[in-house]
Amino acid sequence: AAGYADLYEREQFLYDTLVTQVAYDYRAAKSSSDVVNETQTDLSLEDRLAHTAYGAIVSGMAVCDGYASAFQLLCNYAGIEAATVLGRVDPRDGIGGTVDMGDQDNHAWNFVRMEDGAAYYCDPTWDDNGDVYLNDKGQMVEAPFSAQGMRDLGAPVLHRYFNLNYEEISRNHIANSTFVYPQDTAATYGYYLQSGKIVENEAQLLTLAQQAQQTSADGTLALEFRSSRTGKDASATFARWFETMGGYSNMFLSTPENGLGCYFIFLY
Repeated sequence: AAGYADLYEREQFLYDTLVTQVAYDYRAAKSSSDVVNETQTDLSLEDRLAHTAYGAIVSGMAVCDGYASAFQLLCNYAGIEAATVLGRVDPRDGIGGTVDMGDQDNHAWNFVRMEDGAAYYCDPTWDDNGDVYLNDKGQMVEAPFSAQGMRDLGAPVLHRYFNLNYEEISRNHIANSTFVYPQDTAATYGYYLQSGKIVENEAQLLTLAQQAQQTSADGTLALEFRSSRTGKDASATFARWFETMGGYSNMFLSTPENGLGCYFIFLY
């Protein structure tokens, strides 16, 4: 991260590196949801570590507060003001579209402060796409027992929850009332704006797709972007736009249920 003088680039480098190297610990999450004692003293050492930055950075296995604690630690060491936010979430959204956070729906995410002085919110857990695959029917499978015969989606990190403002993150993340978190609405350092991945027409989509083609080594295409086009008609519209490219037989599309119009599309 020291090689990035720009604060935003440094933050994204840390985010992408962390999420790529950490795997969500489903077993620890299940164990935690079965424990009534919130201090988690009844958990095994391995399961407790999954809730820490150590578990994420050293063991490579973590649950949400492990992801968030690790990202906070890395940001702070890199000169980026960051903190961990504790609260609750809508369980219909998350890793690959669904996530079981237990009956309490407890969750942890982060806020960071960028060069414009505004606070932005990140959820590294929900941007971990590394254990999502497509089966032979083109259906999404999350954390399969065996990925043999399945298709890797080729995008271990998404950015649907990277640098959202308070209004955006609050659509399905509710912070605990114990602390007051910044309610900034700035959008300057949002991922899609900073990376130029805003799509409102066919030409913009095809430009991004052609750029993604240049880095694809296996003939597939993985692309994420944000668009004001939402709802049931968006998928058909994007598919129609991609038809002019040729070379692909199938399209997989996923988007969070928060209504922000953030899309991940995989062509194969």
